[in-house]
Amino acid sequence: MTSILELTLLPFDLSQIQALHEACWPEVPFDHLLDLLSNIVRRCEQQRAWALTALQGDRPVGFGQLSSWTRGAEISDLVVSVCCRSQGIGTALISGLLDIAQQQGFQEVEIGVAENNTRALALYQRLGFEIKQRIELDLGDGPELVLYLKLALTGQEAT
Repeated sequence: MTSILELTLLPFDLSQIQALHEACWPEVPFDHLLDLLSNIVRRCEQQRAWALTALQGDRPVGFGQLSSWTRGAEISDLVVSVCCRSQGIGTALISGLLDIAQQQGFQEVEIGVAENNTRALALYQRLGFEIKQRIELDLGDGPELVLYLKLALTGQEAT
């Protein structure tokens, strides 16, 4: 558990889903979110993923996961409640997930972002991630350019 300026990062569990749905994913049908987060819980139980919920007091305001893939580790499903953006919550979640990546021995971490999401891209670059690849993907609203950024973790042995 990490506490930063009235922000607490806790491992995700399904009891948080309703509050996360309301705070972070109100536009996503609840059944889709339940499927996504249930899959993440299964991957966490298999030690193939780690997920964190950001809380202000007892209110969820953000979520992120770190996944282990054959090629390495990836941060994904990072979301901060619209009303709570620009308060350091995304930075805290990424830092917490990077700490987990280091504990797990990953040498680098990847994160993807739609090229038109300039705020997220600026955050990732400020944290040291560098653009490594551009590809066109359909993220649900038709094809768009997605950037994949990587961050090398120093002093770690390969998993």
